[in-house]
Amino acid sequence: MLLSVVVHAANEYDDKKAFDVIKTLKYRFGRMQKIFADGGYRGEELAEKLKNDLHYNLRIMLSSDKTTEFNLSQNDGLLKVVLLG
Repeated sequence: MLLSVVVHAANEYDDKKAFDVIKTLKYRFGRMQKIFADGGYRGEELAEKLKNDLHYNLRIMLSSDKTTEFNLSQNDGLLKVVLLG
């Protein structure tokens, strides 16, 4: 399901514009808690800005990760996770 789209110039990197995209979701999906993203969104700047300004936790998932943390179960039917990739 597509939740939001922001078009930006090709010379602007996704990791730098991700905050603008995620910010558009804040008021539509207020109970969202965690954002999973691929390695292209690594870096403390985005993670800290999401945590401080929007109170979201960013979890970077690499193809080499062997984790069971990724779970899209929706017990209450509310969106709590967004994927960037």
